[in-house]
Amino acid sequence: MILIAEADLATLLCKIEKYERFLHDIRLYSEIIMDEQSIRDLIANACRWSSAHRDGNGELSEEEVNERVFEAFKRLLNHS
Repeated sequence: MILIAEADLATLLCKIEKYERFLHDIRLYSEIIMDEQSIRDLIANACRWSSAHRDGNGELSEEEVNERVFEAFKRLLNHS
């Protein structure tokens, strides 16, 4: 059985909430509002978040990579 610390659980729940909001926003802006620029922005944010995990090609410390991932995560829902 895996035990998760309360602080870790809170972080995971926050991330899940943000990822769900991100997915709902994609649907909202693509099917309901039909705002192409917002969709492009959301997809670009997802690409930046994904790239942040691979930044530095091993030249950055784990802390530096985590900082870049966190910054990209904070901007995940930003759009026009």
